Formats: sequence, structure tokens, C-alpha cells
Amino acid sequence: MKRIVLVSLIASVALSFALGGESSVAQGAAPSPQDRAAIAAASAAERDRELKVLGIGAMQPGVTAYDIGKPGNANYDEAKANP
Repeated sequence: MKRIVLVSLIASVALSFALGGESSVAQGAAPSPQDRAAIAAASAAERDRELKVLGIGAMQPGVTAYDIGKPGNANYDEAKANP
């Protein structure tokens, strides 16, 4: 098993040097707005796919301190802190 991992690592390093270590986007350069939109769309699609694979229909809403009295709000009542 160690040999397979080592061979894979060596092959990936060799391939990286053979390609010159360059990527499609120059390092340090920000992606264009079209590229960012494509990345955001791909990320959203991947997230939706993962949620579907895991069988998650909806996420639980987070705790909020702004809607007092609503279920799931933060509890700042000291009387309820240590019953």
C-alpha cells in the first residue's frame, strides 16, 4: 500500500514539473467576473448534489437573538440559565 501511494506521489510531482506548474488562472490574478459566476454556480450545484446524496431536505435554522420569543432564539434569561 505504501508503495502505491509513493508511486502516485512521484507521478503527480513529475506531471506537475512536466506541465510547468502552471494553471489556467495565473497565480495572484483574480478570476474574471464570468469565472467567478461559473465557480459559484458549480459550487452551488455541488452543494445541492451532496445534500441530495446525504438525504438532507432542509437545514436547521441557526440561533438568533433578534426574534425574541421565537423558537430557537438565544437565551439571555438568567433565571433559566441554571434551573
